Amino acid sequence: MKPQTTDEIFKSDKSTWFIEVEEGIRIWNLKLVREFWELLKTEKINKNDFSFDGFVFPTFSDSPETQLNTRLNYFVKIFGSNGNILKNTISFINCRFQGDMLFLGQIPGVLDNQMANITISDSLIFTKCTFEMEFRLQAQKILKDLRISKCKFFGESRIILSHINGKLSVHDSSFTQKFSCHGNKNGDNVNFGSIKFNNDIHFGQNKFAKIFSFNTVEINGNSRFHNNKYGGNFTFAAIQLNSKSVFKHENYNKGYFQAIEFSIKNHSFEDILLPDNDSSLTFRNTLFSKSVRLRNCDTNKMIFLDSDISDVKFSSCNWNSPDRLIIFDENKRKDSIIELKKLENIYRQLKKNFDNFKDWELSGKAYVSEMTIRKHRLLKEKNYTSWFIYSFYDVFGGFTQNYIKPLKWFLLFTLFIFPLYYLIFENFDIFNIYPLEYQDCSLKNAFIKSLSSSLPLIKTNLYYNNWWIQSSQTVFSTILITFFVLGLRKRFKQ
Repeated sequence: MKPQTTDEIFKSDKSTWFIEVEEGIRIWNLKLVREFWELLKTEKINKNDFSFDGFVFPTFSDSPETQLNTRLNYFVKIFGSNGNILKNTISFINCRFQGDMLFLGQIPGVLDNQMANITISDSLIFTKCTFEMEFRLQAQKILKDLRISKCKFFGESRIILSHINGKLSVHDSSFTQKFSCHGNKNGDNVNFGSIKFNNDIHFGQNKFAKIFSFNTVEINGNSRFHNNKYGGNFTFAAIQLNSKSVFKHENYNKGYFQAIEFSIKNHSFEDILLPDNDSSLTFRNTLFSKSVRLRNCDTNKMIFLDSDISDVKFSSCNWNSPDRLIIFDENKRKDSIIELKKLENIYRQLKKNFDNFKDWELSGKAYVSEMTIRKHRLLKEKNYTSWFIYSFYDVFGGFTQNYIKPLKWFLLFTLFIFPLYYLIFENFDIFNIYPLEYQDCSLKNAFIKSLSSSLPLIKTNLYYNNWWIQSSQTVFSTILITFFVLGLRKRFKQ
């Protein structure tokens, strides 16, 4: 048999170098693997050539099984053979990884003194590569960028406990098995775009210093985002969540969810943190299904722009609303008729939502907010008649959601204003119209007249000089009593 050239060894298929057993585990011929890596060290690494085009790699592990021990990992042994700082860009183009691709560094707190960590002082790039087994970047320090584009991952993929000073970008790639991004520190922008995840994904305990964007992604497995901190804007746009999803203890500066498709599976946002005064979380053009739940969230800092939230389940959320709901959309809105109509619609959806879940108190507060915004819109439209009616409805009736307000007005008019009128004006007849016996209105009689006018069930034979005042009081008091009864009914509705 003709000996293989160096180029053939590097770029030939390695399927004869391993035996595949149960569950897809590959048992490698470690002698051939060792010879490959020694040749790579001689022909590439020792020449400071870290550009690999069309290479076919065996396993990175110097063990029959995948090991976390860095001493058994060829990345450390070969790439770090000339020092612990790699000053060149490491680039893999059109490469095929038939074994586990393991860039392993020492995990903090795990003793392994025989191998030091390697620092990649430039970028690490994967373009049009295929990973047949596990892909793992563990405890790596990359001073510039990590870029992955047009790659296919058929094994589990992990980027964990690493420090990436530059940009992290993953584009136009697909992941067949689970993907995890955990415990990393990213100093620059992070972007995941045009990706298909066919299994579970997990982002946890990462620190993203700048922009984090997750765009045009299809997720067919469960997704979990928890305990991540985002220093810049967070964008989650054009995402298909085809299975369960959880966003928990996420710390956003400015968060944006746009054009999200929620499946019928359960989705939850729990204990979302919006720590700064100007922090906010925006949902734009999002259709929430009945399976979406917001729990222990500061909804006072959430914006639901052009979204349907009538079916969302809110649980133990902070609305910061003693009298009515005030969502962040209202604080940030442009004072235009179109924006007011949109805001009106959001409060209408919230009322419908709380009605569906029989939360009558929040339903009433949402209704008050809807009517308040409508009143403001009518004033902007110069529809003064309707504005006056809604203002009267608000001032004296609390939009029938507050039984205290009409009760206060009723008592004020019945026990003070009208008795004062009867006491003063029905004791004097400057035009000499009424007989003298009708001009004697004592304090007692003033109260009796007022009570009789406010409560027609209380009869009196006292004479009213101004019947139209009596009639006005009766009509007005009846309206207040009606508002009171309706407010009382809403308050104790079950």
